[in-house]
Amino acid sequence: MMQETTNTPVGTYIISSPSNNPADLTLSIIISENPREICHYFIDVIETNGITNYSIGTDDQAQQRFFRSLKDLVRYYSDYKDPVLNCKLTVPGLGVFSGLNPENDRRVASPVQNIAADENNTAENINCIPPTSLNLEYGRQIETGNYGTVYEGKLNNTKVAIKVPKAGILPNELIVREITALLACRHKNIVRMFGAYTFDTACVLVFEFMSGGSLQNYLKDQRKAGLVPNTLVLMHIAFQIAEGMIYIENHNMVHRDLATRNILLGEKIDGIPIAKISDFGLARQLNDGGVYQMASDLALPARWYAPETFQTYEFTIQNDVWSFGVLLFEMFTFGNTPPKVRHNERLRKPQHCCEYIYNDIMMSCWKQEPALRPSFSFLRDTILGYLTDFFGPDVQVHL
Repeated sequence: MMQETTNTPVGTYIISSPSNNPADLTLSIIISENPREICHYFIDVIETNGITNYSIGTDDQAQQRFFRSLKDLVRYYSDYKDPVLNCKLTVPGLGVFSGLNPENDRRVASPVQNIAADENNTAENINCIPPTSLNLEYGRQIETGNYGTVYEGKLNNTKVAIKVPKAGILPNELIVREITALLACRHKNIVRMFGAYTFDTACVLVFEFMSGGSLQNYLKDQRKAGLVPNTLVLMHIAFQIAEGMIYIENHNMVHRDLATRNILLGEKIDGIPIAKISDFGLARQLNDGGVYQMASDLALPARWYAPETFQTYEFTIQNDVWSFGVLLFEMFTFGNTPPKVRHNERLRKPQHCCEYIYNDIMMSCWKQEPALRPSFSFLRDTILGYLTDFFGPDVQVHL
């Protein structure tokens, strides 16, 4: 997402590669100056018999055009007003958009590395939202957070969640990071982002709607109803979270804010709610050593963080594993905020949590030495083993 500037004409454009992958390209255009609106289009890169073609992604195949080079694509949409785009291209936006560094005369590199696309993460499967054709309908307020307010809404008759920023919040690096990470994510246990757009300096994000709300609120509602934690349901949810984190781990990312407040629930299948990871505002790409170096003055969710985090201010996937253990503690205490613990202490076993889950799963996440903590693949398999051992092999049909 790009920041508002002055004296930039309608039609100013860039072609960027958020993941630094030549097959992952986005065309961004200023389509209106008053108010400022920027529209983003995915560029399909099609390889056929060794020949590469480029095309603006569209659902209308009759309007789709193919070009042998990006230069040909730009020349065509500069010369002709085509219904696929909102306006003709005018001038390349090198140096125009804050936070983007020129790489050559047609491409710029994003300041943020994001999750690389997997084989199913193709441009035609991701819908970027043109502001002029949004037809968004705002409904009830769902929640208010640090970024702003989330509303229930509709996008062309599809129910969505609309994240609207607080007054004065611009599309800064933190918001750009969430946008780039989520647009690239294509996994059944990660909340789908349909798109983003700017409107008069506001950066509005549009997500799939999760009817069950946050896992934190779900747990608190269960507690208010006087219920006892249902281990079968909770471990199914934990399994799904581990599945999503495997995807993040495999793409060399860390989430850095893994907690029940950032897990959203959808419809239920055989009594088990679908669970998806959300809120990637703190997500980061790791360096080649599998480490992200944090600033020491950041406000961080300390109760979910491994003790070494505040000694080195380095964050690895092993820190997310620690947070996963704290998340399990939250689940079995019906959403209670975990108490502070001293460096060599651990959270106590929740009353309704069995010894196996506490000793073999939670405590393994909280091992003092990060290298001894399990991977998310191991945690997923351990949870599945627990479910099949205690509830029978047919339990897998719910996963």
